Amino acid sequence: MKRFRNYSLYSGRWLLFTGMIGAFLIAASLAVYAKALHKAGGRLKIKVEKNAGRVGDHIWLSLNYVVPDGAQLQDSPVIEGIEGFSVVGTKVRENHIEVSMLVDRLQPFEIGPIALVYTDRDGKEQRLTAAPVTIEVISNLGENPDDAALKPIQEIIPTMFPWYIHLLWKAIAVALVGLAAGTWYWRRRRSSMVNEDDEIEPPHVSAEREIDLLLKDGIFERGDVKTFYFRLSEIIRRYMEDIRGFPAAEMTTEEIARNLETQGSDRTILPLLRQADLVKFADSVPSPSRKDQDVMDTHMYINNTSLQVWKPTEVKPASEVAS
Repeated sequence: MKRFRNYSLYSGRWLLFTGMIGAFLIAASLAVYAKALHKAGGRLKIKVEKNAGRVGDHIWLSLNYVVPDGAQLQDSPVIEGIEGFSVVGTKVRENHIEVSMLVDRLQPFEIGPIALVYTDRDGKEQRLTAAPVTIEVISNLGENPDDAALKPIQEIIPTMFPWYIHLLWKAIAVALVGLAAGTWYWRRRRSSMVNEDDEIEPPHVSAEREIDLLLKDGIFERGDVKTFYFRLSEIIRRYMEDIRGFPAAEMTTEEIARNLETQGSDRTILPLLRQADLVKFADSVPSPSRKDQDVMDTHMYINNTSLQVWKPTEVKPASEVAS
């Protein structure tokens, strides 16, 4: 019995010693792997606070990153892949960045792929990339919008006889045709009176002049926020139509986005157009400081795009127009 007890004690110490050595080797291996990963190229992981939200909600996008040894981010980190989205704010901490984004679309959308720009030890610009994330948009009508029963406030009571309604619609149609014909005749007469030597005002000059008139009217300060953003959005759309050649004034914001290039200065104005849509159609009320920032962004967009070559439309003589 004495020999058996000694053997058991000896065996327990040996197992404890072996376990400590194994734990040490595992910890050392993990440290070496983490250091090698850190030196090799870093990593970027993305997650969202929630994968669904309603229009007007804020969603936090978290970026956890590790850059290689000797590399560093800029003072204001550059995040690629979120252009065209409404970014409300950004929080930067060590190895972690949080971006607050506004849900400003009615359909599910995808954010990314995301790229975080950094400078390596040789002074060269590099990127850490991560896969995109999808955000579902929840309807304000509930989980089953198709089953929602929408009722008018009051029962609709007809107040006119059917024949009278048809007569009214015909009168409206005749008035619209007459208005269209009169507009066409006025434009043709006006174009025939234009002299060939007349100078056509460049689009960026017209847009800047209209913005100055809008600010002098003081519409926003009087509380008419919707009218202010209707006019500001119209100025931007008409300017884009003049310099890009597609009918932006008649398009929705999403149709304009599909007509723009994936990269370029035009996409920087999309968040402002979406902000204007929220004010016009979702009763969003921006602060005076946000209004000032929107006006400043509009000026910046016009200045950046006005450097492109602009060729005024050739004005034909009245004799050629008549023929």
